[in-house]
Amino acid sequence: MGGSNVFRKEFSRRDFLKVGGAGFAGAALLGVAGCGAGGGGSEQGGGGGEVREFRYAFEGPEKTTHGIAADIFQKALEDASGGRMTIKQFPAAQLGGEPELLEKVRSGDIDFVNSSTANAAAIVPQAGVFSLHYLFESKDHIANALSDREVVKVFREMVSESVEGAQALTLYTLPLRNIYAKETEVRTVDDIKGKKIRVQATKTEDVTFKAYGAQTVHMAFPEVYTALQTGVVDMAENAVTYYGINKHYEVAPVMSMTQHAGNTQTIWVTDKVWNSLSKEEKGWVQAAADEVGQKATLQGFELEKEKKEEYSELGVKFFENVDRDSFRQIAQPLQDELARDLGDYAVELVDLIRGLR
Repeated sequence: MGGSNVFRKEFSRRDFLKVGGAGFAGAALLGVAGCGAGGGGSEQGGGGGEVREFRYAFEGPEKTTHGIAADIFQKALEDASGGRMTIKQFPAAQLGGEPELLEKVRSGDIDFVNSSTANAAAIVPQAGVFSLHYLFESKDHIANALSDREVVKVFREMVSESVEGAQALTLYTLPLRNIYAKETEVRTVDDIKGKKIRVQATKTEDVTFKAYGAQTVHMAFPEVYTALQTGVVDMAENAVTYYGINKHYEVAPVMSMTQHAGNTQTIWVTDKVWNSLSKEEKGWVQAAADEVGQKATLQGFELEKEKKEEYSELGVKFFENVDRDSFRQIAQPLQDELARDLGDYAVELVDLIRGLR
């Protein structure tokens, strides 16, 4: 949107497959209906090699950082494999919301999925460390931290020890999270005391928002619009893009730029696919995931700039003059305690991330 180059499509091998490979496309769709992992079907490429198409599912709409990451992964995988491997994208929760996608990738029913680390905390509790408030000092800090090889390595080891059936490949983030409401500008932490705020269902969110003096409320994200409209909650928090795409500005047109937490994401591959790949093919997949880790965060921040301009024209007030230190003074002393409660990997990740400031 807004003339961004991130959504410009090139006519590539995947387009050729979509246009000319009717039989292949049909086989891929059958794969979604119940075929095992591995993309469902194959064709011969121009060089005589087998082309494998894998299913890649995510909850967000296409024109979000979720879609940016999927496009980067697809192009990088095609380039690395010389056109022998590609993906078919299933955006906008076509194959389920993130909790369901995480179950399906572990069972091998979907080849690749994207999830937040907050949702992944249901199966990898220590992933909740990425939801710690003000762990990331700035946009540059979070971009550097989540593309750092040692941070990604430790995260992948943590997942490997906790999860059966799937592997984590990389990390990146959506734009930082902010608080929004019908009328209230959040100038300091005092402005959210006693307020009912819809938060992600993680221990880190509950402990931290309660320390701010707020009342935490859990609900599925599709329910937030009506909850704000009817007063079930006073406030919610999310990134600019997802706030706007879901039209929450219609019922909560004041967003205060608290930038209190990242929106850390990871790409998963089912073990059924991973274990079927040769060493060379695993290298192609990992190279594509690494490309996401290096590029998706920064492109997502660029998209956020465009969206802020677009939503401002629709009447949204973005309140920039937030005293973030009033939040940090409460949140940062909680980081070590919460990390210790989560486990050794969480403690190690906090130390690594702090060292990259």
